Amino acid sequence: MKLLCVADMHLGRFPARLHPDLLPLASELGPAAAWRKAVDRALAEGVDAVLLAGDLVDGGDDFFEAYADLRAGVERLTAAGVTVVAVAGNHDVEVLPRLAEAVPGLRLLGRGGRWETCDLEAGGARVRVAGWSFPRRWVDASPLADGALAAALDAAGPAPAAVIGLLHADRDQGGSRYAPVASAELAAAPVSAWLLGHVHAPDLAPAAGAGARLAGYLGSLTSNDPGEGGARGAWLLEVAADGALDAR
Repeated sequence: MKLLCVADMHLGRFPARLHPDLLPLASELGPAAAWRKAVDRALAEGVDAVLLAGDLVDGGDDFFEAYADLRAGVERLTAAGVTVVAVAGNHDVEVLPRLAEAVPGLRLLGRGGRWETCDLEAGGARVRVAGWSFPRRWVDASPLADGALAAALDAAGPAPAAVIGLLHADRDQGGSRYAPVASAELAAAPVSAWLLGHVHAPDLAPAAGAGARLAGYLGSLTSNDPGEGGARGAWLLEVAADGALDAR
């Protein structure tokens, strides 16, 4: 099974502090163009699903700016038989549920700050995705503090070999108002991998030690200003029938 994994698109935002020579190209350097290219890649790779880890949209005022681009991409994906699964982050907590109602084929997990699961099956592999969405812009408590994830996974029945956590959260930032989670909480959770959104610098990698799992931030789909250097883009995650994961 192939999954394309994306976070922090921020549709509706325009590139900041562009060099004057690049201003005519602004529309091709922003989130909407990056989303179109991500959809192109998903179709070229023949992925089975696209997972979106929050902040697809920059803010609540960007419904109309984001609607056409998001819908066009989702329609291209679903027409090719690709499942699209998302969680809401702090930026799109208000607008993403509205977009999910308006865009057929966009499945939003974890509305209202509760853990929710969906199963994907393709190519001899089966994956369970567990997602949690921001219920409001500020969340002071960890989404993993109350055992609700384990309860949701138990309620979903026997788990497949691969269970993926899809979460927009602030890792190891005590006192954060953006769903703070500790690395120890992530490591103790009954999942095979964590695909995180919120921090724009990607660091998705296998964890160290026995029973290591894939975990980390997907990073933003594109740089939003010159201060966001380094590689950006979508991740391709391949899941084998035995649940083995490979990300690149």
